[in-house]
Amino acid sequence: MSLRSMTGYGRASWSGRSARLVVEVRSLNQRFLEVRFSMPRQYLPVEKGLRKLVEAELERGKVEVFVTRTPKLAATTLEPDLHLARAYVAAWRRLQKALRLRGEIDLAFLGRCAELVRRPEPEEAPAGEVAALRRCLESALRRCVAEREREGRVLERDVTRRLRHLERLLRLLERAGETERRKFARRLREKLAAQASELGLERGLPDLALLVQRSDITEEVVRAKSHVEGLRELLGRDGAVGRRMEFLLQELHRELNTMAAKSAGPEVARLSVEARAEVEKLREQAQNIE
Repeated sequence: MSLRSMTGYGRASWSGRSARLVVEVRSLNQRFLEVRFSMPRQYLPVEKGLRKLVEAELERGKVEVFVTRTPKLAATTLEPDLHLARAYVAAWRRLQKALRLRGEIDLAFLGRCAELVRRPEPEEAPAGEVAALRRCLESALRRCVAEREREGRVLERDVTRRLRHLERLLRLLERAGETERRKFARRLREKLAAQASELGLERGLPDLALLVQRSDITEEVVRAKSHVEGLRELLGRDGAVGRRMEFLLQELHRELNTMAAKSAGPEVARLSVEARAEVEKLREQAQNIE
């Protein structure tokens, strides 16, 4: 299974005797899974079941589900809102009396007020529509997942390429760190030898060993390599891996910071900056991965 992006879109529709349904699923980046529904109120009793369908397919991201119901003309009935119409007439008559206006309040006048005639919505959705809604949501989810997988394959290629680059940089850091550690030890020995008459060689050797040990970045390189290996393993793992990738990249960034702080050599500093820049790009990509 390849990586999956958190951005995707899917759409499905159904047309029955009484109405036409359109279901759209849109997913965006988010650290955890958040599902929101926008649909006619007659479908609210089945929202819990619809939510489970989404949660079974997606593990991470902000997911918006839009359901549109359009009644068929043959099955459409219109009803006047008599209470609102009476209120309109009473209000306009008061206004007419107060301003001493001429004219008649008739059907043509009220016909310009579209809200006086409404199309009643059923209190509960017919069983056939509920089943069709579930099928539409499943179809829209499959298409959304397919798009997330397609984008995920693009992300996986980019992540793989950057991990190879990081592995190369860590090999270079390992060699540069060892070279700079030896140079640092040699300079310290030369300095101690020049000051032997004042400090005493026996007294300076422990300081030398401690300082050389503090400049050694071997442990940080080993841990950084293990984090990169962990990231590689995640690429072939099923399910959501984005949060785990973010954690490993955070740890990798910390190791690179420590390398730069421990070594005073220019080559380690340069390589660690380049490696941290690559890690930052990977962290941006991980925020798009489910």
